[in-house]
Amino acid sequence: MRKVETIKQIARRVRRWAVRNRRKYYTGPDLSCMCAITSAYIFQLLRDAGFSDAKVCVTEVKGHAFVHCAGYLVDVTATQFSKRYKAVEVKPIKVATDGIWKVEVELETLEAMRDYFEAWPEDQQPLERNLQ
Repeated sequence: MRKVETIKQIARRVRRWAVRNRRKYYTGPDLSCMCAITSAYIFQLLRDAGFSDAKVCVTEVKGHAFVHCAGYLVDVTATQFSKRYKAVEVKPIKVATDGIWKVEVELETLEAMRDYFEAWPEDQQPLERNLQ
């Protein structure tokens, strides 16, 4: 299977999980406020699948998290910003030029994510109990 297909498969899996579990995180169908959790989950599954370059990216402008991996941007909560975004966005990084994807911070470990998101509300943090 091609890399991008594996990435898309993982992203679709996490989006389905997020939709099923959204009430646990007090969010609506657009999955607002679940970006850190879903990004950490995608990151974890990509690393488990052998993608050592996966990292969670954050933009301070919108306080939004998403994933970069193998030259692709992966975002399953972009719909919180506009209906013009797909439920599962997987696109080459070079064409992902919207402001919601302007990278300010890159996080390459779950520990770094936990430290970075510590100031966010607890139900939005990528804690172990939030990734199940």
